[in-house]
Amino acid sequence: MNGSNWKGTENRLFIQIDGKPINPDTINYWLNKFIKKHGFEHFSPHSLRHTFATLQITSGVDLRTLQARGGWAQASTLLNIYSHAIKTANEQAADTLDAKLRPESTTAANMQNSG
Repeated sequence: MNGSNWKGTENRLFIQIDGKPINPDTINYWLNKFIKKHGFEHFSPHSLRHTFATLQITSGVDLRTLQARGGWAQASTLLNIYSHAIKTANEQAADTLDAKLRPESTTAANMQNSG
């Protein structure tokens, strides 16, 4: 519909109707209005980026794919910022492998935890 207006702003998520870059304060205004209307705790657009990255990592998305999808210039940036999520993902991967290699120990542990 307005695709022809995206001149020089192709890498932007939001633009004005005339294709010019939108003021970042506008996004914060819209988000704050939405948060207040729905009674959410305050969060910023940047925190949505962190949530996105953390969920992707803990869901097993590899760092190169996440780097491309999130627009990070270097995968090393992800390693530095999200090391806690990567550690959690590694622990989950180890638990998954353990469950496959030793299903009887997983079953016994689940029975102990449920009782």
